[in-house]
Amino acid sequence: MFRPSDLLKRRRRFFEEVTRDLDPGKREAAMAILESWREGESDKDLVEVLGEELAKKLLRKEKT
Repeated sequence: MFRPSDLLKRRRRFFEEVTRDLDPGKREAAMAILESWREGESDKDLVEVLGEELAKKLLRKEKT
């Protein structure tokens, strides 16, 4: 059984791994989107910040 805080930590670690090659501004923006996740809206925000290809890759891996 997972606690909600464990899931958030795992999601944060995953985001950090995927976004490690980005410049610091984009990485911080992506982390801010993660912390204030809103279904639907945040997906679009990630596409704007990270680009369509990386955002789709990130969201696909995150959901599995």
